[in-house]
Amino acid sequence: MVTWANSSCMRGVIALCISLGGCTSPPPTVPGDVHAAGETVQAFSELDAVHLRGLIELHWADDQGSHIEQGDLEVWIKGYTHASARVTKFGDVYLWTGTTPEGDFTFDLFSEPTTLTIGGPDDGVEAVLPAATLRRLLGIAGIPPGATVTSMENAVQITLKRADGSHETLDLTADGSQVTRVTITDARGRTVTADHRDHDEGPMLAARGFARYVDVRSGDNLARILLAELSAPEALPSAVFDVERLQTALRPDRVLSGRHAP
Repeated sequence: MVTWANSSCMRGVIALCISLGGCTSPPPTVPGDVHAAGETVQAFSELDAVHLRGLIELHWADDQGSHIEQGDLEVWIKGYTHASARVTKFGDVYLWTGTTPEGDFTFDLFSEPTTLTIGGPDDGVEAVLPAATLRRLLGIAGIPPGATVTSMENAVQITLKRADGSHETLDLTADGSQVTRVTITDARGRTVTADHRDHDEGPMLAARGFARYVDVRSGDNLARILLAELSAPEALPSAVFDVERLQTALRPDRVLSGRHAP
């Protein structure tokens, strides 16, 4: 029983609660809505053409120390087979990379000499920007066949484990309306994560709120993407996937095939 004699302790507790913004209980946990999450992922996966504009900030380290570069980013995705991405700075193209069924290409116009590297299907080199992987990191690749969809506390998780040891997860909010994280681990144990943030300030895609920021991490490397515009046009310009037309326009100093690339 609290008396006036020792109620000063109670008043102290009340004052502390007020100063801390109130003594509140933690919000209750809720189960993830599997059905709503499936609808969100399905809506994104049905988009054929995707056009993205924004900024990209690259963080990496090498023998010369840590580096940060920033530029304007534009990305075109056509289905699951075509992707093209351009990074410019003050209007000049620094990097243009892409992949098509015919092969992969990367224009490095930042280094000297400027270089176009071409990788054909038989070169044994990995694409810099596989379209299917890019869609998965952006959370617009749908639910893979054989994946497990699980309702968790305050989240929905879609998990796929493959026979070769690779696996990936797609995390969504409890109401199933927003992708929050994508994790892809290949058969050799290399992991790439994409954290999706600030959906309330992001663009709309397929009538759903998309992330304002997507942070892609691989080891010590980070690509931080700010999405200013994200749309699903009826068609994309064919020139952005045409390496010969890009070569004529960008005029690199040298051309290397994938098997001879450094």
